[in-house]
Amino acid sequence: MGQKRRLGCEHRPLTSDQKCFAITMTTPWETSLLTHLLLVLLPLALSLLQPPQRQPLHVPALLPHAPTPLARSRFSARAELDLTSHCNASCFRWRELETRREQLADRLAFETLYADGSRTLTTVDVEAEDEPEADAARPARPLAKRRPGPRRVRRQIYGADGRFNIQGDDFLLDYPFSTAVKISTGCTGVLVSKHHVLTAAHCVHDGKDYVKGARKLRVGFLMPPSVNGTRAGRAPAKKPLVRWARVKRTRVPKGWIQGPLELAMDFDYALLELRWPHRRPFMRLSVAPSS
Repeated sequence: MGQKRRLGCEHRPLTSDQKCFAITMTTPWETSLLTHLLLVLLPLALSLLQPPQRQPLHVPALLPHAPTPLARSRFSARAELDLTSHCNASCFRWRELETRREQLADRLAFETLYADGSRTLTTVDVEAEDEPEADAARPARPLAKRRPGPRRVRRQIYGADGRFNIQGDDFLLDYPFSTAVKISTGCTGVLVSKHHVLTAAHCVHDGKDYVKGARKLRVGFLMPPSVNGTRAGRAPAKKPLVRWARVKRTRVPKGWIQGPLELAMDFDYALLELRWPHRRPFMRLSVAPSS
């Protein structure tokens, strides 16, 4: 083991301004042992400090087929900005029963509405590598009845209220609030790529027909007042203006079109493709983990 020696303290007395130090001398064998223990324990300690990583979620791929031409739309529906639906226990039962790959592929097929008023239907195949073919042909099991448990009632919200008003140029024109856009039918959407806007399907289709104005659909971008320019001698406008961009294609899933409304709420989304790309930051799509 290590040996301690007191240097400069054995043969002479110490004065008030002198100090005596103890130095521990270690052998080469002890040094190599400490180094080995440090190399073994350090990765273990770092692994315990890091949070556990989630396994990557497998997202089934969609294989589209050749689009089939459809008859032109009449554009006779009205856009409903506030849409509500009531889903009871039977609604949830039908949702869980419709988990077969063929039924899911039928609902994930989508219609494409073009700027000239024509439309097509594109069917898809759902590819799932980790799901065997036997599971798709297996009949669905009936759902077991759950016993009603004690209900938890939230009586009070703890913590400070972190909400704030985003009106004004300080927030509306900055990310992530700048990704919100306006749809010409009265709804709003969010930028998900340089060419695409994600919005609700009921903003462009009521489940039976496309709404009025869906043929010449436009997307509005909020612009700062300084970009629009003003005449000489006039003060710039304080209210931000909207720059409109035309939509090239509108895609609506078949699950929303063929209803019924309670089941179609899971497919209440539409993807708008812009004619020209924009230069703003956008929200990237991701998969939320299951609870």
